[in-house]
Amino acid sequence: MDSIFHRLKELDSNPNWQLIDDYNRQFGTKQPKYRLIVNEQIRPCFFSGDVESTGKVVTISLNPAYKPGVTEVEQGEMDFEEWYRFCQNRFMEYERDEDVHLLFKNLFKLIAPPLSWKSIDKREYLQSNLLNLDWCYYYSENFPSFDITKLPQSLQQQIAESLDRTLSWLINQVSPRYIFVHGRAMQSWVEQHSEDLEAGIQVRSSNGPCQLFQGRYVNSSVRIYYLEHFINRANANTTLEQLNEYVNSEYQC
Repeated sequence: MDSIFHRLKELDSNPNWQLIDDYNRQFGTKQPKYRLIVNEQIRPCFFSGDVESTGKVVTISLNPAYKPGVTEVEQGEMDFEEWYRFCQNRFMEYERDEDVHLLFKNLFKLIAPPLSWKSIDKREYLQSNLLNLDWCYYYSENFPSFDITKLPQSLQQQIAESLDRTLSWLINQVSPRYIFVHGRAMQSWVEQHSEDLEAGIQVRSSNGPCQLFQGRYVNSSVRIYYLEHFINRANANTTLEQLNEYVNSEYQC
């Protein structure tokens, strides 16, 4: 799918400085760790997984986490094509299952059959079955929770025209098996991009009771699931087994 490569290359080459500046004025002035980071050493991260294949489980993360001195080393002065291919083969870039990021370990348990959790190669399974998309593809050390509808109109417009439009376009390109979204910071996006959203099961997280919602991705038959809390807060094996059974009842990974 060269169209994906070329569209993302264009976004990589031409950052939306209006969005970045408006966002950083809104959030980064008082809290520097909220600032979006774009420079010659740090490219945007749009996805993790094989974005050129279809039918995978699509999970949506808020944005890539910047770790000072670590992110620069990871990207290693790659040009766009090298970085794109790295992200495309992200899960196999880990040397061992033990090295897989905690987020992806928990997402593995969300989609893989529980009886196979200990016996199958996490990296290969994730590479074959999972595509993680970043809603905001620019890095930051931290990210605030906010209601998009209460932001200044100009920032709402920039978000809709850049972040929302890019994410929607990617989702349509990859034809997901289903979509899983987690974390309160994504609630506004879910409400704007889903239909027939209703409460499903309630599970426990380290932050207390946590509701899972289900619906359909807007203008499609694709199922969308929204977990109120970040999945790393709901990562007890019994909780992940509950979520796994619920979201995969119609599918077989």
